[in-house]
Amino acid sequence: MNELECPASHDGARRFPTLAPEEALRREMELLNSVAAGTRRFAVSVWSTRRCLVAPGSIARRDGFGATKAAMAARGWPVFVRGTGGGVTPLAPGVINVSTAFVMPPDRPRRIQEAYGRLCEPILDTLGRLGVSAHCAAVPGSFCDGTYNIVVAGKKLAGTAQRWRRMASPNPAGRSFAVLAHGSILCDVDLTEMVKAVNDFHGMCRLERRARRDRHTMLCDLLPTRSRGKGRGDFVRSTAMDLETEFQRRFAD
Repeated sequence: MNELECPASHDGARRFPTLAPEEALRREMELLNSVAAGTRRFAVSVWSTRRCLVAPGSIARRDGFGATKAAMAARGWPVFVRGTGGGVTPLAPGVINVSTAFVMPPDRPRRIQEAYGRLCEPILDTLGRLGVSAHCAAVPGSFCDGTYNIVVAGKKLAGTAQRWRRMASPNPAGRSFAVLAHGSILCDVDLTEMVKAVNDFHGMCRLERRARRDRHTMLCDLLPTRSRGKGRGDFVRSTAMDLETEFQRRFAD
């Protein structure tokens, strides 16, 4: 088992590394490529990164993206292009990112929903054990809004996205899919700054949508006593390792 599969370890920094954004996105594609090539059927990586914005290719192809990217970098929010869909998403050291890749057979009638379930259910169960009741839903006014946001009391706690690729097979009709599913969980961040960065980007790139601070929440606010007791940094790391353990347990079954 290699590093990208996050083997069990007592080294918290290894299990929850802080990666450069470009390295994190490269590793995500390695996860997808390894599953698509048939070298493994499942992989997961739990990580954080420095402050940045990540945008899908559809936005990166818009007129004015280059100028917007340069302007945002000058404001301390460098922009990177990711392989999954969705909208512009802010990341920071206090965001737990879960990237998982797996095989999806071709005969699943609700395979999009099933793929999101494979990502969201371990996150929901981990939150439940922490005492946080959450579900999946859209949250109008949140950044990178989608049907499979993870939501607490009507506010977005995490966003999700996917990328699919057909696997090689002698029978094209029977080819399975390799799926990369990604979740970003807001734990200990400055939501006001994040929302402003997304809105600044949208304005410069002539995108109409705008995010609202009051449509988001973060885990340290939901569990203030627990996060203060451990220290916020330790609380985020321990939650990240709980998530990785839950993903490994589920996919090993």
